Amino acid sequence: MDALRARETLSNHHAFDCWHEAMSAFCNVAPTDTQTASYIRTPEPPSSLNYKQQPIDGHMNSYMFDGFMTLDVRSGPQRIYRNFEKILSGGDDAFAFMSVDQATWGFGSTLGNVESSVDSGDILAVDFSKPAFADCSRLNTQVLFLPRAILNDRLPDIENAHLSILHRQHPLTRFVSRHIQSLHEEAAHMTIQDSKSLLEPTVALLTAALEATPDNLDRAETMIDRNYLLEIRQLIDHNLFDPQLNATFIAKQLGLSRSKLYRLTEPLGSLKNFINQRRMRYAFRLLASGHSRTSILQLSEQLGFGSESSFRRNFKSIFGMTPTDVRQLGRRAYQFYYADKSNVSQTPTLASGEMLHHQWMTNIFSR
Repeated sequence: MDALRARETLSNHHAFDCWHEAMSAFCNVAPTDTQTASYIRTPEPPSSLNYKQQPIDGHMNSYMFDGFMTLDVRSGPQRIYRNFEKILSGGDDAFAFMSVDQATWGFGSTLGNVESSVDSGDILAVDFSKPAFADCSRLNTQVLFLPRAILNDRLPDIENAHLSILHRQHPLTRFVSRHIQSLHEEAAHMTIQDSKSLLEPTVALLTAALEATPDNLDRAETMIDRNYLLEIRQLIDHNLFDPQLNATFIAKQLGLSRSKLYRLTEPLGSLKNFINQRRMRYAFRLLASGHSRTSILQLSEQLGFGSESSFRRNFKSIFGMTPTDVRQLGRRAYQFYYADKSNVSQTPTLASGEMLHHQWMTNIFSR
């Protein structure tokens, strides 16, 4: 669904009606009084609400996977709620796991009675068969919907999960949040088969976060390790210019012991060599892009080499070309690199362009 916005040609009253209709598949919404910053405590039928102080600026879209669904909502301050009337009319037998982003919500099971709160990074579990409300400083959330039947098999006490909080301080919560975000961002690029293969690991990761028993953790261990590995790679790529980038730095940033860090990075080979490879691949991309503002000497210094000559030797040992060669060749440098039989896969079923892409991705991610 495209963005829904209040414009000069659309009254606040009409804009809210449109937003209310868009959200009605999931919950009811009520506007807030922006002058007093207090929430309307007794939601009434939309036709009787005061819209003068409440323009709507919102966006939402959703994706259906095989067995579950994701939803992304971005909007301003408002109340969201599900009362008995909504529950009876909808008949949704599912749980919503709402990842809060850059906002604070006060919530509860009885309308207007705030029982607790969630902040940015927390995940709120909502049983759609039970009443609930949330007063949102901003309605910014990515939501994972799962049928109760799927969760019943994994969590016998799932009935007690209503309005439970997965706190952002816990690593498993952060993994679940990133997983929901990744599902939503990549959904448009997935095949039906991709969608089918994601249900089991998604449920396993969520189950481990909800109830960290040994069995649940074992089922989610592979995905947890992959999330850690992704986080390690991202941290390395974001700190390529930091001279302190090493195992000690990474372990401290992610709250890991060095032994666990080394276990997690076994698929990468030597962590020191992997960091060096990422730096060299950054240099290769920069030089091949035709970027001429940065000299080779400056690039070697930025990437932590003591001298330009050591940078050049390291670069050539990896790519078989000097930095100057790559800069002169530009994009053609990729073709020269993979023209070496030692670098090119002998997979005969791939077209040349696909083979280059296959080899590039393999070299980046399989070490």
